[in-house]
Amino acid sequence: MQTYHSMICANYEVMNRYEIIIYWSDEDACFIAEVPELPGCMAHGNSRYDALKNADEAIQLWIETAREHGEPIINKQYSIQGLEPKMSFIH
Repeated sequence: MQTYHSMICANYEVMNRYEIIIYWSDEDACFIAEVPELPGCMAHGNSRYDALKNADEAIQLWIETAREHGEPIINKQYSIQGLEPKMSFIH
């Protein structure tokens, strides 16, 4: 299984960065994009680019749904120098 790691920055009220893991799924015959910090947040696409683009939309929908239900949202920001995680929660 090949894995492709990428950071994505989406346009929310607060700039959020989430790790997205992209891999090929033989079972689904497409690329899968998983967002480990957001439980159950996944997307797919025919290319890595499509999976990443769809993951951006999935992240936005995941955050909107969590806000509607009053669930905490992890905001994992990284320092530029060492990519050390700085965790906080968005309400």
